[in-house]
Amino acid sequence: MTGFSYVNNWEKRIMTKWMCALAMALVAVPGAWAERPKDVQKSVWQHVEQQVGTGFVEIEYSRPAVRGRKVYGTELVPYDGTLWRAGANERTTITFSSDVTINGQALKAGSYGLLVIATEKEWTWIFNKDFMSHGTENYDTKNDVLRVKSAPQAAEHAERLVYEINDVTDEGSAKIELRWEKIRCGFEVKFAAPAPAPAKK
Repeated sequence: MTGFSYVNNWEKRIMTKWMCALAMALVAVPGAWAERPKDVQKSVWQHVEQQVGTGFVEIEYSRPAVRGRKVYGTELVPYDGTLWRAGANERTTITFSSDVTINGQALKAGSYGLLVIATEKEWTWIFNKDFMSHGTENYDTKNDVLRVKSAPQAAEHAERLVYEINDVTDEGSAKIELRWEKIRCGFEVKFAAPAPAPAKK
């Protein structure tokens, strides 16, 4: 993986989180292991990483359970224009190793907070530069880099919220979907093709 810019982006992200943790706690926390929860949580933590073409995408999030509750159109996932963290606990974070398009719209490589404004017929996915905040706290529209829309669809029951990276192609495209309860919704991602190698003279 050292041939990809993914490594540099990941190192920068870890360094940013490490420095913030150091400033707040005055304790040096080494490496990515610091990101893992230390205690048992009802909404368990998950990290998923997928190679897509020559790029990499990873998602960090927490997985709430249905537990017999009505999920959509309630305080869990409001349909009134309220911002949703698209997960639980810390803000859901998505990282791209190189430049991509999301539903055909350009997005630079890097890490973003992933949030949603959901309605019954349409979800707005928000990619926000602030990926460090807890949930929807400190959300500022000025940090929004991209918003895309997609329609939710019926799905088989998923007791715990899960992000899936499906339909991966060698050409660098995939579909990222959130599934929870009996709804799924997501967006298309396509990595920019790598620049061709210079011709040998």
